[in-house]
Amino acid sequence: MFNDPVTATATEAWEFSVRIGQTTMTAAQASPGSLRSAVDRANTERRLSLVPDRLNPDLLDKERVEILVSGLKDLPLATREQLTGKTLFLNDPSYGVVVPSPISIASLRRGFSLKTRPRPGRIADAEIEASVDCERAKLLADEALAALKGLDPQLDALEASLPNRSATEKAAALRTLGDLKRARFATARTTRLNARACATCYPGDATWKLRASEADRMVREYALPIGTMPR
Repeated sequence: MFNDPVTATATEAWEFSVRIGQTTMTAAQASPGSLRSAVDRANTERRLSLVPDRLNPDLLDKERVEILVSGLKDLPLATREQLTGKTLFLNDPSYGVVVPSPISIASLRRGFSLKTRPRPGRIADAEIEASVDCERAKLLADEALAALKGLDPQLDALEASLPNRSATEKAAALRTLGDLKRARFATARTTRLNARACATCYPGDATWKLRASEADRMVREYALPIGTMPR
């Protein structure tokens, strides 16, 4: 339930904020409409022309966000006390509400908890604990890896062509190269997110541990300077 001042006062459930993109609001004042508007603004800034929304780990799912925020009031008192004065940055995949999350909407509706860790400053260090949809994670991990493999030849060919281009052509090619690198980094992060989930889903399958490790290596290798990423 949103915007319930009586419940909020009685349970002290709302002594923290949520941040979506560049929008921060108190959990107590987060209505479905304000959350959807904030998600729309954030997603508009973070869409990538070369990455389908389904595989973009910087995009938020409206329904997941609403379920998460509406459930914050039901967290144990000890957890809410640890979050007092903090801001939950929901674009962090740790909250399970990004579009390619391995946690399904149905899983979120069944309930969740937050694991919190001490951190200086206002941004909370928290991670959702909810049932992973293993089949969804597998499909997303496979789809993201296939997309990632498709980007490498394009990057290699474009980089190899740069010395033979005119100044005007090179400027356009460099812009495309930047788009490809952003797409590669985003897709690698989705690959890692879901390969890690599969490693948990299928602990007896060493392949997923290897894939998660390889995805982690790719994320580190493909990481971009902060200024080149969506805010």
